[in-house]
Amino acid sequence: MWAVGLAGTILHWNGNHWTDSPSGTGDDLLSIWGNSPSDVWVGSGTGLLHWDGVSWLRWPTAPQEGTRAIWAANADHVWITTRVATGSKLYLWNGTTWVFFELPIWTYINGLWGSRPSDVWAVGSSNGPHGLALHWDGHTWTRFELPPSIDSLSHIAGSSGGDVWAIGGQAVVHWDGTRWSIVDTPATSSLESLWVAAADDAWIVSTAYSSAFTLHWDGTRWSRFGTGSRHTLWAVQGDAGNAWTVGYLGEMLQWNGAAWSRYTTGDTFDLNAIWVKEGDTLAAGNNGTVLHWTGEAWSPVEHSPYQNFHSLWGNHFDDLWAAGSRIMHWDGSEWSKLASRNYLFLGIWGSADNDVWAVGTSGIVHWDGARWTDSTHPPDWLRAVTGTAANDVWAVGHSGTIMRWDGATWRFVPQSRIGEYHGIWVGGPDDAWIVGQHDVLGSALVHWDGTRLKFDYTTLTRSLEAVWGNASDDVWVVGANGVMLHWDGHGWTRKQITTNWLKAITGDGSGDMWIVGEAGTVLHYH
Repeated sequence: MWAVGLAGTILHWNGNHWTDSPSGTGDDLLSIWGNSPSDVWVGSGTGLLHWDGVSWLRWPTAPQEGTRAIWAANADHVWITTRVATGSKLYLWNGTTWVFFELPIWTYINGLWGSRPSDVWAVGSSNGPHGLALHWDGHTWTRFELPPSIDSLSHIAGSSGGDVWAIGGQAVVHWDGTRWSIVDTPATSSLESLWVAAADDAWIVSTAYSSAFTLHWDGTRWSRFGTGSRHTLWAVQGDAGNAWTVGYLGEMLQWNGAAWSRYTTGDTFDLNAIWVKEGDTLAAGNNGTVLHWTGEAWSPVEHSPYQNFHSLWGNHFDDLWAAGSRIMHWDGSEWSKLASRNYLFLGIWGSADNDVWAVGTSGIVHWDGARWTDSTHPPDWLRAVTGTAANDVWAVGHSGTIMRWDGATWRFVPQSRIGEYHGIWVGGPDDAWIVGQHDVLGSALVHWDGTRLKFDYTTLTRSLEAVWGNASDDVWVVGANGVMLHWDGHGWTRKQITTNWLKAITGDGSGDMWIVGEAGTVLHYH
């Protein structure tokens, strides 16, 4: 059994446990279909991957629009649907080439399923919220009538040509070999995924956020089963008598024949940011992961926005900013998106609640307590921002960019090094450390003494990601492959605890420090 997700994640179940299967891509994976242990297909945002029993390979001739759904009868008969601005496209791999089937404009295909090569269904919508069911008989696609109340259909599956189910919104429809008809269910929210094992064994999972549920078909009626999960469930699959469902924040549940139980995969998303203030500690990372340290354990912060977080800053736990694909604000109970540009933001810092800076792929923006406004647009990405006061703010990034705000203007700090800077810590007007990656030397470690920048060659290593200090003679740097460097005021010493990539470090100034990184790594020094 296989499960796929964001950032190229593929997990494989061998009957006893789940293991990570390197996909060779960082693309989000959107769909999967398998015929045998050596014939599995996965759709991504930029193409198609195939598992041959040994490794995942990108299918070189597959359409590049992004594969939304897959169904395959065998390795020489594979249907996929892709998405473009004006609708969907349908392609058939016949063992030699991809054959394109043109669809009317504004036709969107969300699901594919077939019982054999001459009996394939495609479901979705056309011309707005009008449900669509197309059938392939081996020669031609034909549209079949749906009940008039059916809007867009999202998923389809069946056990035979005369037993096919499809879902859309809260609606469930069934094909009996002659016509489509609505079947009543106890659903109270939108339905997300569907799997059919037999004529008397089918599962549907819901998108309910705070009380996810499943529906089961026993051949006579649909019954509702609670899951105990507070996360949206996205997919369900299994084999006879054994079902799995997966969802938000890596949620994974297994059906044991009587109830759903949570399964721990051991696979954790990367953590990219850490924040410590007034006894509170938060860590944030990919796929909406936000964790709060209770003093004894980490607990998820509910209702986290679905995005990758790269940086955190705030004066209080109930007034916290997070930088990612957008800027989000946490008031202690919920996240909100205040008006900000939809750039990729990689760093955020402020001197006060009404003086917050964020940097990223399209420059620097500023929060004045009421709104976000553009400040300046340097020629390349900026990765980090920090400072000591409202009139002393630093930003660093790609192409060796170093900038400084004096309270009125952002100015470039001249320097001739080639590479990219990832992190900065400022201890005072004459003490700042900047870290990153040098194009030739591997690592970049630079010190500001109040007058000029000095490149430190004493400790050359791999890419450095973040820096933080308790004092001018107690500075820590973390980076690739678990590298940790410590500055005692005279020289650098190297330490090693893990080989995982370390991405962020912070502390409370008293010597208590936190480090986070790859695969959920959390290190605490106290």
